[in-house]
Amino acid sequence: MKEIELAAILVSRVCHDLISPVGALSNGVEVLADENDPVMRDHAIALISKSAEQAAAKLKLCRLAYGSMGSAGDQVSLSEARDALEGFLKDSKTKLDWRAPPMLIGKDTVKLTVNLALAALDTIPRGGILRVSAEETPSGTMLSACGDGPMSRLTDELKAALAGEYELSELDGRRVQPFLTGLIARSLGGGVSLAQDGASVTLSADVPRRESEAAAA
Repeated sequence: MKEIELAAILVSRVCHDLISPVGALSNGVEVLADENDPVMRDHAIALISKSAEQAAAKLKLCRLAYGSMGSAGDQVSLSEARDALEGFLKDSKTKLDWRAPPMLIGKDTVKLTVNLALAALDTIPRGGILRVSAEETPSGTMLSACGDGPMSRLTDELKAALAGEYELSELDGRRVQPFLTGLIARSLGGGVSLAQDGASVTLSADVPRRESEAAAA
């Protein structure tokens, strides 16, 4: 039952993220169907195009953050996370500063990278810079996501969610994402550390190298 409850909360989160662009898409179609003014029709087409792009970007990000990646094999390129975040943040108040090299890593590590970035994004509600980095170390992979912007905040709610201190009954659409981030990090043998330095809030996770990867190395 716990898995079902967590899945239901995640689905609610996805629906919340998609309702705005899908609603705008629907409105644009209605205007296009009923409007004869060429100017208004052009506006409707522009709205449909932008809303469809936003919905597609959010779906791609949700697939990486919450879903099962369909790529063959156990490893995928970290560039998938970069591309998804770039599309998600397009035209937003937050700019992506991607500092991770292109490399093949485990699917769950890519998932953790995206979720760290989303959790860091919540620390800069008024926008700013989202810096994401990844570095291979002798023991595994070090990931970090830093939110840098005005009114940055590191809340007790975020700390508790990342540490898994909430019961499922206490989760909602806002808390479930950092809660999942902590779950993924712990499932990979690590955890999430937090630090604030002025206007910057950094979330870091050290993912240990798996035995099969260590043997191959």
